[in-house]
Amino acid sequence: MCEAHLRRIVPSGATASLDGAQMNTIRTYSVGLGYGSVLAMVISYTDNHSVLWAIIDSLLSWFYVLYHLIFH
Repeated sequence: MCEAHLRRIVPSGATASLDGAQMNTIRTYSVGLGYGSVLAMVISYTDNHSVLWAIIDSLLSWFYVLYHLIFH
């Protein structure tokens, strides 16, 4: 999440003060969600050979990855 995005979230007149550690945490968390979605999509397509299921499973992200690890 970049500072410009935070400015859109915070109402005008209010200030958002984040130090470097907090910004790194936000960036790491958002990147982690992206990796989960891509990983779920690759696993799903490899198993099902279906683009539709790959898209649906990518929306489930880490939940699908955990499901696949437990039940396959």
